[in-house]
Amino acid sequence: MKTFDYKNLIFMIISWVGIFLFYFFINAVVFYIFGLFVKDITMKYIYIFTVIVDIIFVPIILVLRRKEIKTFASLPCVQISYIFKIIFILLAIDSLFFIYINANYISSSFNFLCNIFNEIGKNNFLDYKYINDPFYIYDFIALCFIAPICEEIIFRGLMYNDIKKIFGVRATIFITSFIFCLLHFNDGMVDGEKLIIIRAASTFIFSVFVSYYYEKTKSLITPVLLHIFHNLFAFNADAVKINYRIIVFFIFIIIGLVIITIEGIKYIKNKNTNGVIEEI
Repeated sequence: MKTFDYKNLIFMIISWVGIFLFYFFINAVVFYIFGLFVKDITMKYIYIFTVIVDIIFVPIILVLRRKEIKTFASLPCVQISYIFKIIFILLAIDSLFFIYINANYISSSFNFLCNIFNEIGKNNFLDYKYINDPFYIYDFIALCFIAPICEEIIFRGLMYNDIKKIFGVRATIFITSFIFCLLHFNDGMVDGEKLIIIRAASTFIFSVFVSYYYEKTKSLITPVLLHIFHNLFAFNADAVKINYRIIVFFIFIIIGLVIITIEGIKYIKNKNTNGVIEEI
């Protein structure tokens, strides 16, 4: 851990408490204005509501902290193969959590797999009620593109670098991921199921991966792309019927294990030969 001035630590905590209070204030204002036009505000409006808040909040914070943008705004080149390896490992981890949540469907999914050629022609792959929802396209854009960009600017671009000025890299990754997890805590409440611990663990692991590779690549492109692909997977999983979904999850797990195995062999081989560790 780096030697740090407690005054700087206190100042940083106060400044970020102020930033989040400002965020909640914007939430309250937007919610009030939204309520003037929409009488029945239900969960179907949640992503649209969140995007409006993010579009207002993030630019204001960037203007207020414009002198610090250079710290994270540089975009060094990142190999696409590098990104895809990490994405498939993350998808494998996500798939483990999804399968655990839907464990009751595993046996029926494998029976379904045995008859998959008979099922393909029946057009049962997608849940068209989910896709044909009028809010689907708005939710898709909000969750899969706008939210990842805004969240990565705040968490990895600003918060991560603020904390890193005081603590070491490992502590910074843990603290940033813990706060990220806390602010996504309500993600565990899905369709009445209290899956808080499972969702929290998945979110925390995801944030650790993203923070680690942001530190490795020094590019905000890495966490933004990882976040976008992660949300694309999570959001569109519900559009695929459960039997197909379980099969796809197992495929992702197999691909992830293959990548981890190959990279592990490379790691051991390089360590035994010249001590050079090849990064994923």
